[in-house]
Amino acid sequence: MPTSRIKIRVATARDISLVLDLGFEFFKSSPYKDMTPDPISARRWLIGLIDSGCVILADEDSFICGTTLQLPFASETVAAELAWGSLKKGLQRTRAEKLLLEAFEYWARNVAKAGYIQIGSFHGEKFFLRRGYQKCETMFMAGLN
Repeated sequence: MPTSRIKIRVATARDISLVLDLGFEFFKSSPYKDMTPDPISARRWLIGLIDSGCVILADEDSFICGTTLQLPFASETVAAELAWGSLKKGLQRTRAEKLLLEAFEYWARNVAKAGYIQIGSFHGEKFFLRRGYQKCETMFMAGLN
């Protein structure tokens, strides 16, 4: 059975509406679903990220966004994932996420010239451990209202 190719590409300003739609759709099923979406702030954030960070698309239904930062008390640049998601299902989702991660790693290494990469995810640990990542923190969140 032939498999369809997943097309990976860097997002441009023409993709802002698409990435916003994908992000808000993914947002609805994420742990952040109880937060109030803010399309105006999200559009401003995304415009800045396309100009100075990294936004990569897989086909027209999956994405990863990131930027660089410097951790406190260290001099190395870190490429940090800020948002990623896929509306694909099953094996196609896993393939898209793997390709997006590889594309983000390429950007981090070759474009951003980062020494480290930092990814947050809803995946189990195995997805990352098999790719040479180590678990270094666990994040918790609570509403304050």
